[in-house]
Amino acid sequence: IDPYDPGWPARFEEERALLEGVLDGWITGGIHHAGSTAVPGLAAKPVIDILVGVADLDRARPCIEPLAGLGYLYAPYRPDEMLWFCKPSPERRTHHLHIVPTGSPRFRAELGFRDHLRAHRLVAADYEALKRELAERFPHDREAYTEAKSDFVRGVVAAHEEELAERTREVEALRAHLVMWARGRPDVRALAIVGSWARGGGRLDADLDVIVLAASPEQMASSEEWLGELGLPPVVERRQWGPIAERRVRLPSGLEVELGVGPASWASSDPLDPGTRGVVRDGLLILHDPEGLLEAARLRAERPATPRRRP
Repeated sequence: IDPYDPGWPARFEEERALLEGVLDGWITGGIHHAGSTAVPGLAAKPVIDILVGVADLDRARPCIEPLAGLGYLYAPYRPDEMLWFCKPSPERRTHHLHIVPTGSPRFRAELGFRDHLRAHRLVAADYEALKRELAERFPHDREAYTEAKSDFVRGVVAAHEEELAERTREVEALRAHLVMWARGRPDVRALAIVGSWARGGGRLDADLDVIVLAASPEQMASSEEWLGELGLPPVVERRQWGPIAERRVRLPSGLEVELGVGPASWASSDPLDPGTRGVVRDGLLILHDPEGLLEAARLRAERPATPRRRP
């Protein structure tokens, strides 16, 4: 067990860039830094654990060969749950790679365990103490070391699931409130949730991202009275992303909500702006769309991107 190394996140980012180039056609749930090296301050074995979400294991099996070109060695470990790789060899591991169906129990558990340790420093400290004890007890038996941690890991995952269920109820209540608010505002032309909460992958550390398309977006963004109508606290950050004026608020529970106010043209241009297309394809949950603006944008986003002509 090594002391925490601040360089571990950079090592993950370097590997992520390589993996994106090889796995681009298979990725559906992102590339994530998982395991102990992903938790700031936590001592760990210096092996970077990487989690990749895919549609299903059978369709992802063809990636085994190109991954070998990056030094990843496949082994049939828990083959019903994942495609498991180590790099460069079982005897000297610098990276582990888990290719897992997005949204599967394994996928949720790996991210949930990491997120819980990041959010609860005392739990992370208990885990570090357990790992040090087990490393002394099983210095040459990796399987026994892993199995001896399993009860602790299951307990952390269960605690995380309870917290996530509570957060999900909070998001669902806010979503219902947003819908009622939009229906009573003629100047709101469309309303949607985007990002991780839109695609069913919300986590405790994930913001709730909301898009509001307004008849007079400049006026709405400048007044901010509508935030009071929603019962939201004062704005903690303001940013501008092209035509979208973003307002960030932080709820007492810790949930941060990003509300982006923009014009209808954000969704109605044809072809879609590349930024808009990326947001829509990344996850779009339509809450209010009486004119069909967002549904039309969704359909255009699914079309192949048109290459730009050179002048």
